[in-house]
Amino acid sequence: RCTRRIHTCTYMLAVVVAAAGFAARARTLTPESSRWPQPHTLARRRQLQVAMLEEEAGPSLPSIPTVLYTALGATAVYGLSEKVPRLLSDGPSEALAPLALDVFFFGFACVSLAKGMGLIGKIDYAALDGRDVGSLAKEAGAWAAAGEVPTQSPDGFEVATFAGGCFWGTELHFQRIPGVVATCVGYTQGGVPAPTYEQVCSGTTGHTEALQLLFDPSECSYESLCAKLLSTVDPTARNRVGNDRGTQY
Repeated sequence: RCTRRIHTCTYMLAVVVAAAGFAARARTLTPESSRWPQPHTLARRRQLQVAMLEEEAGPSLPSIPTVLYTALGATAVYGLSEKVPRLLSDGPSEALAPLALDVFFFGFACVSLAKGMGLIGKIDYAALDGRDVGSLAKEAGAWAAAGEVPTQSPDGFEVATFAGGCFWGTELHFQRIPGVVATCVGYTQGGVPAPTYEQVCSGTTGHTEALQLLFDPSECSYESLCAKLLSTVDPTARNRVGNDRGTQY
């Protein structure tokens, strides 16, 4: 009974820690558009974005999943520290099933944290889709690996990069525009090379979800693409686009 109470208190502590992390992040993610006048020009929007980025500078908090995985792993370790000695001294008993659960949760937490730190799950850029299926991913991966930011593809199309919240939604907006030849999604800015999705979602890399595309300027202009992007986002909303919240947005 005492052990059960200790486990209950440990799980409650994990919930409290997760809630505290959520509350702290909620304060940093609160939209502050009411502080700014509605921008009417691209230049003014850019000025506001730069001002907000400067205001945000500072250490980032761990994401809610990172806090939860850490708490889950710690709870599993605590459980194993009690059950393993008992198993070795008394042999298999009714505690075998809870022991297996602790092992599973510990492994799950370790794998999830390893992905968040980029230790596993790296993407092979050379294996990404190419333009034969309408994707710019393979070319964009090669450019990223070489540290290049081209403005034109080898076959003469213009290259543009946009960040407007969840990259899947942003990509769909641009795929529907006549003159857009190929698209792909990825991450821009940030200080970690070749980040994984889990790393970016951890909120510690400084990356933003983005879309890169090729377009034919004879069919659609860069200005029209910018107008499309700005029609889908509120650039004065910090770390938020629609219902998506996080530093990657």
